[in-house]
Amino acid sequence: MATFVSKNLMADENIVYATKFHWVILSNAFVVVLIGVIMMGAIPIWGNPAGIIVIIIGILYGIYLYLLIKTSEFVITNKRVIMKKGIISTTTLEVLLSKAESISAYQTIRGKLFGYGNISVIGSGGTKNVFNFIEKAFEFKKVVQDEIDRTQKSMK
Repeated sequence: MATFVSKNLMADENIVYATKFHWVILSNAFVVVLIGVIMMGAIPIWGNPAGIIVIIIGILYGIYLYLLIKTSEFVITNKRVIMKKGIISTTTLEVLLSKAESISAYQTIRGKLFGYGNISVIGSGGTKNVFNFIEKAFEFKKVVQDEIDRTQKSMK
């Protein structure tokens, strides 16, 4: 199955680096399921039906997040930075390396422990897009900076 990025590559464009959402986003669904389990045990009068509903919501949310991880792409090519997230509705960012003004990465303590962070890309004109829970965010940032440097040197 062809991915969004591989279907939309320009002539002579090659993928240099790719990453995805970090699995830690699934922990949000786990917390919802855990709350449902606690509700079932802690509140026996009305906890069982309400707890079951919360567990089902948590499971559905987990399925959604899993599909989001599988369908989202964060790619650096020799010409562009391409970020795509979404299942049904999709958000994309495509910035030519020659037009990228800045890229920044941010990690919380939890992000540092588990190896994920947030990426912010600013293109020419000040367009800013932030993508959260990106696996190996600082490595992604470094590769973008290396590719921008390579592109600028080849233009001279």
